Amino acid sequence: LARVILDDPALVRGRTVLDFGAGGGVTSLAAAYVGAASITANDIDGWSLTTIDIASRGQGLEVTTLLDDICARPALVDGYEVVLCSDLAYERSEAPRQRAVLERAAAGGATVLVADAGRTYFDGEGMSLIASFVVGVPVDLEGVPEREARVYRRSIRMPPAPSDSP
Repeated sequence: LARVILDDPALVRGRTVLDFGAGGGVTSLAAAYVGAASITANDIDGWSLTTIDIASRGQGLEVTTLLDDICARPALVDGYEVVLCSDLAYERSEAPRQRAVLERAAAGGATVLVADAGRTYFDGEGMSLIASFVVGVPVDLEGVPEREARVYRRSIRMPPAPSDSP
């Protein structure tokens, strides 16, 4: 997802961005680097957010951190113009809750960009594939030397326009 943002800065430039489940913050840093109006990196892990603080300060980038469970408080996603989400659907119990947050963001008008590396519980229904990359991964963690990482954009299906004919 960070690569997509770096290749197409218009996706986030000048916009308010939430990186939902930011982890180490690579995507947050990419969004800040290409000129997001503001970037909020969210995670439930304080150590991840500390890493983002250190990395953003070290690079002279402004990234706000938010330690909270957005799945438990989905209204926190409201008001952002772009919502980013990378590689979260790896737990059966959490995937539907995460998807509900993304659906709420999209329904509120946000551009929703999601990256997935072939996680079992990822559901790409209603999303458009916009990029695909083969990436090396640690075999001891993943069980394979590489994965295909895909980036999707959530598309809202608009109701058909009313017909003028009877």
